Amino acid sequence: MTGGNALERAFEQALRVLAVARDGDTVPGWRGRTLSGPVRRDRERLWLRLVSSPSALAHGTWWTGTADSAVLPALPKPVVLAVEEWDPPHVEGFRLRAELMTRLPGRALSPTAELAPETEVDPAVWVELGGVLDALAAVPTLRESTVPATVDRLLHSFFGDRFPRGTPCWTTAHGDLHPGNLLVAPLGLADWEAWGRGPEHLDVATLYVHSLAAPDARRSLVEVLGERLHSDAALPALAFAAAKVLARSVSGDYPTLVTPVHRLLDDLTARPLGAGGTTARRR
Repeated sequence: MTGGNALERAFEQALRVLAVARDGDTVPGWRGRTLSGPVRRDRERLWLRLVSSPSALAHGTWWTGTADSAVLPALPKPVVLAVEEWDPPHVEGFRLRAELMTRLPGRALSPTAELAPETEVDPAVWVELGGVLDALAAVPTLRESTVPATVDRLLHSFFGDRFPRGTPCWTTAHGDLHPGNLLVAPLGLADWEAWGRGPEHLDVATLYVHSLAAPDARRSLVEVLGERLHSDAALPALAFAAAKVLARSVSGDYPTLVTPVHRLLDDLTARPLGAGGTTARRR
């Protein structure tokens, strides 16, 4: 159920059910799977997110991830206030989920998942983000953003034996922290459906890979958080984040990132373990 008109009709239904009114334009998500936008209830400035899924897949951690993030400590993230689910009456085999949440006050670092080449980021953003990610990594959870078998399979599919199998350290991560999900002025992290255990430094690696075409932003990220990126522990996360970009590029996504991602992988595979991560330091 990815048709724009179908999701718009479902969004209108969600507005009625949750007793809120539009407060701006809606924003379609990746491949039209979601539709989100600002709403109001009296004087409350809120956000409504509508997600559609084949009924057989409408379950599990990713389906409830945004609401499940309520167990996390005080982080700059939305608070889910209400959830409604239903089957659309005229579309068989699909399930809809509407999540009403508080609205983050900041602005997205990018309107897309990747950063535009001219983007600049105040280093203070990365400093504050580092503290948030440290607090998140320390949270114990049984949720999984991904699993070792998926990481091994994706790396082997794209890189053969150029990366060793096995990811020794896993921590709690946002799981999809690209620039479109990072808000600034003030700092905020949106879209928590994928949070859970992942390779150590997954979130910083994801931001780094999505910033490869923006030299100034990438440089400031490395200056502040480079110690995480140039450690041996970050290698699986960097390779995994890069492989996910390449996997989606096959369908036409990320045209500006394909070449710099390949350059990054060439550097990573040429770096011996224990070399201290000169690649991340240099870039």
